[in-house]
Amino acid sequence: MKKSFSIFPSVQKRILIKCTIGVPDLEDPHRDRNSVICSALVDTGAMRTCISSSVANYLSLIPTGTMRIEAANGHTDLVNTHIVNIDLGEDIRFEMLKVPRLNMEDEDMILGMDILCQGDFAVTNSDGKTIFMFQKE
Repeated sequence: MKKSFSIFPSVQKRILIKCTIGVPDLEDPHRDRNSVICSALVDTGAMRTCISSSVANYLSLIPTGTMRIEAANGHTDLVNTHIVNIDLGEDIRFEMLKVPRLNMEDEDMILGMDILCQGDFAVTNSDGKTIFMFQKE
């Protein structure tokens, strides 16, 4: 079983974890031809994992299509999509994911339920600390 976890020294209201977003190599999609380490907001209210425009620009991602995204306030936007690889820690990898690009200022990525439902995850607060754990077979 592969695990990823983060321990925070205080109780968190927002959980931000480190992850890597990679551009799949055209000849071997299991490899990244370019990547960046980012902070991802764990958001159980988000249906889809999304990347920020700044990350897409940094990685020089080319749009692969469009998708309608509905925000929490009910507003719907048509946004570009990109294909990326995402690593959560050293052992957990999601390849060739179609992710929408959003104009976000505070986060590099939103980690949504499309990824979170592919494994077991837990968030606990104990002894004044927050622990986030994700595991995948």
